[in-house]
Amino acid sequence: MPYLVITLLEITFFDLDTVLVENDRKIYKIKISKGLDYVDLKTKGIFNNGYQANGWIYIYWDNFAIKKVEYELTAASKAQRSRSKTLFDTYLNHKLVINFMEYNDRMYTNYIYYETPKLVNVGKQTNKPQTQEEKETRYYSTIQEIVFTEIVNDKDEVANALQNTWDPDLFSPKPYNKEFWKNYNTLLESEEEEQLIEDLTQRSSLFEKE
Repeated sequence: MPYLVITLLEITFFDLDTVLVENDRKIYKIKISKGLDYVDLKTKGIFNNGYQANGWIYIYWDNFAIKKVEYELTAASKAQRSRSKTLFDTYLNHKLVINFMEYNDRMYTNYIYYETPKLVNVGKQTNKPQTQEEKETRYYSTIQEIVFTEIVNDKDEVANALQNTWDPDLFSPKPYNKEFWKNYNTLLESEEEEQLIEDLTQRSSLFEKE
């Protein structure tokens, strides 16, 4: 752990930007910026050095609990900027957002967002400028999101749940689970989205395949 902290301090600077107020509660807004050294992801067999950190940390004034983290890694060195632009058409390599919620004087993870660019097809390299359509078919970013909507503190319930077989790959495709979605809290942003979901559900044949 001490080594991790020292390394983090070498590659990242933290500066107080401002103090926000939310629901009469003060929040420190901390700026994450590049440190003295480049970030090296140490990916085996791949040159993945030359990044710099950027982002924000939001911390409650009264108890110093972290409310939110927004973190990005962007290509910074000349070699990495050239590699990232050629392979991904972007300098952004990783984007991470984590929200925390307070419950019974403790902080719990509420939402995780992760984004990273992916290369669809290397293809033949030419000096001819690419059209927007060619870029959209060659490059894309994967986005993964996890929303936690329930906190379970019952030790017996947690112990029973841990007896189940868990797949460590949270983002792998799973078969449709009718009972799960029947009881799951669906996040709706508008009445239009709610109506759209109802329409799609009626047309879907997923229930027939169950």
